[in-house]
Amino acid sequence: MDRATSACAYEDHTLKEITLYPIDMGFGRPIPQRGRPVLAQGPVARDTLQWLQEVSKPFGTDITIADDVGLIRP
Repeated sequence: MDRATSACAYEDHTLKEITLYPIDMGFGRPIPQRGRPVLAQGPVARDTLQWLQEVSKPFGTDITIADDVGLIRP
C-alpha cells in the first residue's frame, strides 16, 4: 500500500494546517521500480487520500483533497 507524509503549518504557535503528501512506492510495477518513494500523482494520489479520508472519519478528522494533496485544517 502507498502511504503519505505530512507538513505542518503554524501561526503564532498554533497549528493552522496539515498538508498530506501521498507517496507512491511503485506497487505493481517492475521490480527495479518498486520501493523507491516518489510523490504520488493522479489515481494513486487520489486513492491514497480517499482511503485516508475514510479511516480518519471516526476520529472527526476532515481531510480536503486538492491537487493531489490532502489538507487538514483543525
